[in-house]
Amino acid sequence: MSYVSENLRPGENLILEARLSPLTWLVSIVWSWIFLFIPTLLAYLRAARTELGVTDKRVIVKAGILAVTTEDTALDRVQNVVYRQSILGRIFNYGTVVIQSAATAGAEGIRGVSNPKALRDTILHQMEVYRAALVREQAEAIAKSLRA
Repeated sequence: MSYVSENLRPGENLILEARLSPLTWLVSIVWSWIFLFIPTLLAYLRAARTELGVTDKRVIVKAGILAVTTEDTALDRVQNVVYRQSILGRIFNYGTVVIQSAATAGAEGIRGVSNPKALRDTILHQMEVYRAALVREQAEAIAKSLRA
């Protein structure tokens, strides 16, 4: 079971779980022929130890080989989601995804994400669904208080 799956809160449903593209470490294999085996090992470990997840309430990112960094951002705190792809990224469908919130101004983003457009679109869609649910809950609370 993945870190994202294990850390769902009660009533929270996982919508999408993403991984880094295998191409990020395959490119490193080419460099390993020139240099040493270490870059390939580090790239593989980075790809294997990075997890991304989108739930119906938040975005979860866990990264790190020896030291681990985790970020949980509530969907109502996300201000914007941007993805960037180089020429190779467009050909092999990988890129960098930046999740912008008030707390992450100037964030570098998550590099090497497989299918970054789908991740961005999923986050934006879940933001809309989450906000609509909040409005619906508020309307029901107002209606309930008016009936009382």
